[in-house]
Amino acid sequence: MSNFAPITSAIGMFRSCSSMTRANCKFKLSGDSIDLTEMFKDCSLLTITENYILFSKVNEAATINFTRCFQNCTSLNNLPKMWYKNSYVNLWEIPGVTGDGCFNGCTLLLEKYGD
Repeated sequence: MSNFAPITSAIGMFRSCSSMTRANCKFKLSGDSIDLTEMFKDCSLLTITENYILFSKVNEAATINFTRCFQNCTSLNNLPKMWYKNSYVNLWEIPGVTGDGCFNGCTLLLEKYGD
């Protein structure tokens, strides 16, 4: 698993990587306001096996923006996880996380989890 240096912004970092099939990464998020807008947008072949894309907050009070982060990732089959209070949880279970349109167009996720 690849570990990235602490990041405060990854806007469009992997956007439109059409041949990316998986990301075996840990992202350590630092700062008070973190922006991951469109980080994996349009990575149509991206899949997540259990705990393969992981996020962790250094600052528990930080806000994190996941707007359109996984939009149009049509092969995405599991929700990404975040380390919070000693366990991995779904992103939306954490205070300070927002993400309008984060999973728009993720057809496999819609089939698996519904609206």
